[in-house]
Amino acid sequence: MTLDEFRQTRPDYGIAIYAYGPGGPVTIEVHAPDGALASVQGATEEDAWIALLGAPAPPEPEPDTKEESVFD
Repeated sequence: MTLDEFRQTRPDYGIAIYAYGPGGPVTIEVHAPDGALASVQGATEEDAWIALLGAPAPPEPEPDTKEESVFD
């Protein structure tokens, strides 16, 4: 997920992504319309997104479009 994707899918939410110290953790803060605040950290931005939203689903396998031939 990216900041732009999050803002597009949740336009009523406020969000901040920051890392204060060099090499330190990345923090994502989400401000919900009802005033609730969620704050998560990760070693990288991707880790922080996973901490916030969970791991993304694995990609769907590509369909087998290979034509059979007499040589298979």
